[in-house]
Amino acid sequence: MDKYPIVDGVLTIPEGVTTIDAMEFCERHDICKVILPSSLTLISRSAFQDCVNLESINIPEGVTKIGNHAFEHCSSLTSIHIPAATEVQKYAFTWCTGLRNITVAEGNPHIDSRCGCNAIIETATDTLLFGCPATVIPSDVKTIGEKAFYFCDGLKNITLPEGLATIGINAFAGCSDLEAINLPEGLEKIEEGAFCYCKALTEVVIPITVKTIAKKAFADCVGLAKINIPAGTTIDPTAFVGCGLTSINLDDSHPIYDSRESCNAIIETNTDKLILGCASTVIPEGVEVIAYGAFQHCKGLETIDFPQSVKSIETAAFSCTGLKHITLPDSITTIESATFEGCEQLESVTLPKNLKAIRMMAFAKCASLKAIDIPAGVEEIANNAFEDCPSLTTIRFPEGSKAFDARECINALVNPKNNCLVRGCNGTVIPESVTSITRSAFSGSVLADFTLPKTVTQLHDFAFSSCRVTGSISVEEGNPKYDSRGGCNAIIETATDTLLYGFGVTVIPEGVKNIGRFAFSKCNDLNEIVIPAGVKKIEERAFEKCTNLKVATLPAGIGKIAEDAFQGCKALETINVPAGKLDFYIKRLPQSLHTKLVELPKEAKKK
Repeated sequence: MDKYPIVDGVLTIPEGVTTIDAMEFCERHDICKVILPSSLTLISRSAFQDCVNLESINIPEGVTKIGNHAFEHCSSLTSIHIPAATEVQKYAFTWCTGLRNITVAEGNPHIDSRCGCNAIIETATDTLLFGCPATVIPSDVKTIGEKAFYFCDGLKNITLPEGLATIGINAFAGCSDLEAINLPEGLEKIEEGAFCYCKALTEVVIPITVKTIAKKAFADCVGLAKINIPAGTTIDPTAFVGCGLTSINLDDSHPIYDSRESCNAIIETNTDKLILGCASTVIPEGVEVIAYGAFQHCKGLETIDFPQSVKSIETAAFSCTGLKHITLPDSITTIESATFEGCEQLESVTLPKNLKAIRMMAFAKCASLKAIDIPAGVEEIANNAFEDCPSLTTIRFPEGSKAFDARECINALVNPKNNCLVRGCNGTVIPESVTSITRSAFSGSVLADFTLPKTVTQLHDFAFSSCRVTGSISVEEGNPKYDSRGGCNAIIETATDTLLYGFGVTVIPEGVKNIGRFAFSKCNDLNEIVIPAGVKKIEERAFEKCTNLKVATLPAGIGKIAEDAFQGCKALETINVPAGKLDFYIKRLPQSLHTKLVELPKEAKKK
């Protein structure tokens, strides 16, 4: 029973109460209005955090402190008045996207809302702590504080005062409607993440007074097309990572960087490291390193030529770009983690003949990649290097490799030292010599007809995660550990009767006792599932993120269902349960699923 009653969305705290405890009403979506007593002195941290339907609250005059995150993400709150005695701690109103009216009583020793600015300002330092779309920043503000306008929906433009010196960490981060910002002369520092994720921002002029642009200051501003860097400005290599830049200009007299040969890129002169590129970049001869995220999210980049001087390409350098074809220079020996991850248009790759290693997620989510030829000298390939490449049908590896082979033309990578299949694809035929399949080996693949040989006796976690099966999947008869009884199109652990891997074409057979952890995880082509009698347990995340699952039918007596078994099933509309078992499943399923339960009519007795 609730400590205090909530009637028709109104929470009333009785007189005599002095403190609202930490997280006391956190995530209470049934609260629309709060009436606080005059006796109240403290609203503790996260007290009303994520009360997304809270529209109205009046802070009593006796409240001396509002704690960290106290009203964070109260997105329906439109107005707030801070009394004269009240101290407001960090992030108290962060992400309150509906706020339009903010006032602070005169005489407050800590904060003010001078000039009717619709903001909270720290008086002693002239730092704007919290603003909203209706804020007009006063002329004497010197600093925009950390997360001051964090994810401030509806903020399209704002005028910054001439005396502003610093824009703080994540000050305007996530302001997705912010289209323009005029940075004033006199501004010296743009802190970490200050404008990251401002997707509508198309133009920024950096004043010559700016000394520092910190890491990820404009990260993922995908609409930002051009940038000019003054001579006195130092930028972190990640300052513009993920932007949609098409033009990069740098003052010719810059002491640290250059844009040699009008390359439309920024190069760290002393190290010959290209730290920022764009769709029109031409990598000049002499560049030795492509930095972390240098071209990340550059959708306009469809092709790039690498000079032989390039020796290293760092993590995520070309992730989520528009590249279609790549030929890497023979000077490259390692493809780092996520280097080309998410390049959905990438159709072909020519790998360097001196390549030794392909690291984690290097080509993951390259949806158009159909074939890959691995050079003979490769000694290391991460098991998820080609994860979620649904078009991949051919993996070729030349004879003579000591680290991997492609025995019997199976279109897979096999480690001959332990007979473990490291990576497979749609065209894979597993030879009898393979005894194990490693973690994520087929993750994200599209499989036609697929047979697991009787020699395979070890399947690591997520071996078939997110797979889509267009034909059938089976286990060869005689396998001592696994089976696919009754043509069920699933992989079952025989000894425990546990369904380990299921797919959109799976029909769970009688005799299965457990649905294993992650068994159907991210199975996006699963629309409906019928769980037969005899199943006693559904384990952790069994149907996690089955985004198209609409109907699940449960039998009479599943004893245990993990709390997160159906986590992320956004399309789930109906969970059918047998007649008389509604209360039984209300006790076993989380409250969020109770409204989806449908009790089936009692079956008529057969004559």
